[in-house]
This record gives sequence, structure tokens and C-alpha cells, in this order.
Amino acid sequence: MSDQQLDPIIHAPSRLRIMTILTGMDENDSPSFPKSKQQLGVANGNLSVHLTKLEQAEYVAIEKTFEGHKLATYVSVTAKGERKKSVLPIS
Repeated sequence: MSDQQLDPIIHAPSRLRIMTILTGMDENDSPSFPKSKQQLGVANGNLSVHLTKLEQAEYVAIEKTFEGHKLATYVSVTAKGERKKSVLPIS
């Protein structure tokens, strides 16, 4: 892989892990923020910053909704993010 193929948004270690997990999931599965945090073993603020960068690049979509009286945040890969799947370390 050449330097020209590296995407600094995706290839930062934590964001690479996020994208690898998300693109490896079923198309209709959108993990919650706590589930993503648990899978990655990162702090709330750290995950939030990385997800915001991925959202700004339009690689992920973040949906906030209420479940009962609690705010729930879900993350999914966008079509643009799916096109980046070829540069991720997944089969």
C-alpha cells in the first residue's frame, strides 16, 4: 500500500478499528454508542471525537434517538464509508 492510498481519517488506529468493526457487521445492524465503546475499550470522549471525525468525512452516520427517557446513539457506515472497505484489514 502506498502513501497515496492511506486515508488519514480512516488510518488513525482508533478510527481504523471503528471502521473495521462497523464494516464487518450485518448491513442492518447499527451498534449503540455503549456497545461500540465496550468493543473498542475506549473512553466516551475518545470515541465521540473519533466518530465525529468519521461523520464529518461522511464515512459514518450517527443517529440520536430517545428510548424511553434516555438518549440513545447509534452508528452506521454510510455508502461512502462502505467504499473505503477495500483499504481496511478485513476479509
